Amino acid sequence: MRTGKVKESIWKRSIARQLHRDGEDVLPMSFHICGTQGWTLAPRRVLYGGGNLLATEGDGDGSFRLSIFLPEGTTEERLKGLIREIAILSEEMGVSVSVEQAVVSPRMQTLLVTAAVAGTKKPQALPEPHMDIVVAGTVGREGAAMAAIEREQELLSRYAPSYIEQAKHLFDDADMRRAVSAAKDAGAVFIRHLSEGGVFAGLWELAAAGKVGLDVALKRIPIKQHTIEVCEFFRCNPYMMFSAGSLLMTCKEGESVVKAVKEQGIPAAVIGKTTEGNDKIIRYDDEVRYLEPPKEDEYYKRILGGNYA
Repeated sequence: MRTGKVKESIWKRSIARQLHRDGEDVLPMSFHICGTQGWTLAPRRVLYGGGNLLATEGDGDGSFRLSIFLPEGTTEERLKGLIREIAILSEEMGVSVSVEQAVVSPRMQTLLVTAAVAGTKKPQALPEPHMDIVVAGTVGREGAAMAAIEREQELLSRYAPSYIEQAKHLFDDADMRRAVSAAKDAGAVFIRHLSEGGVFAGLWELAAAGKVGLDVALKRIPIKQHTIEVCEFFRCNPYMMFSAGSLLMTCKEGESVVKAVKEQGIPAAVIGKTTEGNDKIIRYDDEVRYLEPPKEDEYYKRILGGNYA
């Protein structure tokens, strides 16, 4: 396709026809912007991420307006395939999606999709001392799935093709809207959808939001073995890697929230408590560490090697 906005004919046959909804064009007010960079799992990353934000920060209802920026050399067929995946996933999720613009730019080295997520934003109570901290969904799987897809050939030197194939699908069930609803009903008062920087970044942000300390047991954090194996291979810290599809929550009765989330078929665990003061403690057996401010996501550091293209 040519550089600049895609031609109207391409827009109509490759974008508009696949996202048409009963002749309606959704023009919502945005309350949050989310996005994703790179082709790997792009539809799932942007729609799951936006859907989870709607659930955690709003009432669960809303819509998406996408802006798509493509590198030079992108074919119309590849754009059409991307939109096809978005259309299918949006139907499965029951959310409305429209595309505001699609641009081929010589400045882009890879795909960039941003989403204006529109809905009714609802304030949350902030974390307080002496509350349980709960994680729902397994951490690190977004980054591990991307690594398994993008670095498959290297992983084949150690793991069977079937094992890597399973790792590629770690992110398939990252729609956490049911878990959010169940957690709220069970008494969760603060819910954060994890993303870049992983659960460690989320814990730091949780503590900052409530001006509280933390006391967390690392071994209690839910994580899948496939995520551990992929991260060990690339020397990644899975607790500092993209973790969309995971929730971090505070509540007074953590076990009640865990039970409600597990009834939705989603792993969950109480991983610690908020505390008074500023100490942010991470315990591993008898070893005590202190949480540090968020750093560069391990996916960027180890999988892309600092190359953001």
